[in-house]
Amino acid sequence: MRTSTSTLISFTAVHGREVAVLSFRKLIFQPRRSAGRLVGVEGPAHMASLAPDTSLASIERLQPPMGVNASSQALMAACPGRRYKPCFYNALLAKYPVTRFELPPMPKQCAVMDGARALADPACVLPPAERTLHYTSGPELPLCSPTSLSASLSTTRLRCNSPAAAINARAVLLLGVPSSPTAKGTERRKAIRAAWLLDEHVGRTVVVCFLLSARTPAEALEPMQREHAEHGDMLFLDSPETPWLITQPTKYSGFKMRGRGMPTFKQYASSSTRSKCAQQACKRSPRHTASPHRYAFFQHAAAHHAPVPYVGKIDDDTAPNLRVLVPFLQRLGCLGPSPLALVGAINWAAIVPRALEFGVRGDRCGFGWDLSAALNNFGSSFGTPGTPGYVESCDTRGAVLPFPYGTGAGYFFSAALLQHVATSAEVTQWVADAAGPEHETLQWQKFEDTSTGYMVSRAPRTVHYIDIGPLVHDIACHPQGERKRRGGATYRPPANSSVLVHNLKGPAAFLFAWEHMQPETMPYEHERCKQQVYRNGAPKRSPPGARRERREQRAVATAAKGGGGRSGGGRRRRRKERPEAAGVSSSNR
Repeated sequence: MRTSTSTLISFTAVHGREVAVLSFRKLIFQPRRSAGRLVGVEGPAHMASLAPDTSLASIERLQPPMGVNASSQALMAACPGRRYKPCFYNALLAKYPVTRFELPPMPKQCAVMDGARALADPACVLPPAERTLHYTSGPELPLCSPTSLSASLSTTRLRCNSPAAAINARAVLLLGVPSSPTAKGTERRKAIRAAWLLDEHVGRTVVVCFLLSARTPAEALEPMQREHAEHGDMLFLDSPETPWLITQPTKYSGFKMRGRGMPTFKQYASSSTRSKCAQQACKRSPRHTASPHRYAFFQHAAAHHAPVPYVGKIDDDTAPNLRVLVPFLQRLGCLGPSPLALVGAINWAAIVPRALEFGVRGDRCGFGWDLSAALNNFGSSFGTPGTPGYVESCDTRGAVLPFPYGTGAGYFFSAALLQHVATSAEVTQWVADAAGPEHETLQWQKFEDTSTGYMVSRAPRTVHYIDIGPLVHDIACHPQGERKRRGGATYRPPANSSVLVHNLKGPAAFLFAWEHMQPETMPYEHERCKQQVYRNGAPKRSPPGARRERREQRAVATAAKGGGGRSGGGRRRRRKERPEAAGVSSSNR
């Protein structure tokens, strides 16, 4: 049975009507009996008993060309009852196989212990890095033994500005960290250098590059050049920062607010966006001063670092545990020649390529922690028709069928998959169109993680989706932090088993996460956690316009008051068991 501490709504059909199966403390898919069969129970064992109405070939025919909305009529003709789970579950699971890894099961006695007692019991000490990620479900994968780090300890440390040949010969992971030419960006880079960038893997098996725009105005560019001369860890890309290209308020905010400005173009787009740059600062930046690389990051990595086994992206408020991550990536070296693999916290969602009603290119809808929930939500609308915040169902808006994606805190491509994302003609054309004449009316500046999943879903061969979601989380302090950090909650304190810790908003928070991700298990101190993690204030919620992406989660409160389904109503209700002073991340589990 799958549970999650985040509140979410899921619908299942019982005698022709939708029933919300939910819990405000944990989402629990509970079995219900209807017409001699179980409904609401997720998982391959249940779905295997349902005869699919469509084959994998039929699903391929339903998928439109990239960037084109799907046909609602064709979808409903293939699945007349709009019960998309029995129609498409088996075929989509075959098309997008997901293998899940998580922590080994915790001994029962450890769950009730406080920090000191848990550390004193050998059975409660977390295993070494090579055994931290434990296979739990999905297609089994052949795994290698990790390579010892000692072989590279005496060699010259690699940096982002090292010769490509040296990086290609020694690096296991090339890691891009989108940064900004602002005071906050400078503070984040300094905090990262004083924390996880000190990991012994950095410069030996991992090369880290802060991603910045070479089109930054000279007054901001020159200090960053001096910073790069000192540290050698910055990559200047010939692509604009999103707010320099997209300058108009968003349609979904009623044209009252600017967008979130995610680094969508800096991560993907080629230099063709130069002629479309809408802000004067973009045009006056001296092209030669930053020695810009011709491509944005994914294209740069594919062109210059093709031999590197894995290329990843993490947010600049994320701390990776390279001691655990790098050996795990090395173990994936036995997947075969040129495997297509995506590693991250895998969620599922659909995407509307052209959401004209909201002015969004690549609008996410039908979110689910897994395929079962995503298909349930695919045919459900949220809110009350005619009221603010109402969103029609995915299948009537032109959404493509759900696919897996790695949440934005961090995800990692195999070399072969990166080549597809960076060089595929349909992907590069979709990105070029995003900077074209419609770049203001259909803005591409949010859902960068789902957009990446959309690109990956167009791969010519089967992709291995490797889900490490239980080891990826937002940081949060909790009075029972010792117990929380040994579980799989979305919000919890960091531990030496965490792979990615997200939503770090200050230097002290980075230090706290880094200290607790060391091999030796540190006891959890709640007061110290609050002082360091929340020193700059609690992580804040996104602006109201940007919170629309969480409409499926907010629908739980509506259902709790008697609404729900395709047009539920009712008042909102405060979420229970919120982490103390913690905010909500839209890009993570």
